[in-house]
Amino acid sequence: MRASFSIGYEPVETSFSHTEDETSFSHTEDETSFSHTKDETGFSHTEDETSFSHTKDETGFSHTKDETGFSHTEDETSFSHTKDETGFSHTEDETSFSHTENEHTVPARES
Repeated sequence: MRASFSIGYEPVETSFSHTEDETSFSHTEDETSFSHTKDETGFSHTEDETSFSHTKDETGFSHTKDETGFSHTEDETSFSHTKDETGFSHTEDETSFSHTENEHTVPARES
């Protein structure tokens, strides 16, 4: 399955959007929609078809979720995850965002 994301470009097949600042992050994706908010001490995440939430402390956390092929690890300054069903992956820190999706790379944003 090939899907394309739109970040500042015209959407193709699959649309992707996000907003981000130092304390919050949201993400929508058409086939598997989910959103989460994060601050220095907490993290919550909801996802269609399967909902869950968790919190983290200052030392970070990790989790895996087999049903959706989603996994991520996070510490105070970085976040990464892979999601096999959609071929979507991204890495993030406080100043940059980038993702690679089905061999299509979107460069990190400029601060």
